[in-house]
Amino acid sequence: TIGPGSFTGIRIAVNTARAFAYALNKPILGIDCLTVGAYSYKGECNSVLYGWGDNYYYATFNENHDMISEAQAIKEDELSTLCGVIVADKTTQEIIPSALVYDGTEAFIKAVEDKLNKNQAGSYDEVKPFYVMPSQAERDLINKK
Repeated sequence: TIGPGSFTGIRIAVNTARAFAYALNKPILGIDCLTVGAYSYKGECNSVLYGWGDNYYYATFNENHDMISEAQAIKEDELSTLCGVIVADKTTQEIIPSALVYDGTEAFIKAVEDKLNKNQAGSYDEVKPFYVMPSQAERDLINKK
């Protein structure tokens, strides 16, 4: 997966995978975790993933698992504003009891199979990290101004 998550973790993981794809001259497929969550449901849904502290990542997806809203980071107290079906990781389901908890492995396999069937794997230089919010260093710089 290409994110969202910790800035350093995403950067290391994505660039390691890209290095292998480059060195072995193999195609690579990058899928973000929010899209993985959406593959656990057949229909329009909000995919929500716990970030850290009281931060959560979310985006809305259509029935074809295409992201139809920009991914955002929201605070825990904003989760109650989400409408419609919510698919979530187990940590988030503790905050939103009505959320459907997805099996990450099963959803990931579905997402990979669908993307491969659509020939969406590509070159190492096409896969980029998926950041939803600025890094801590960027946020600190903004707050200094």
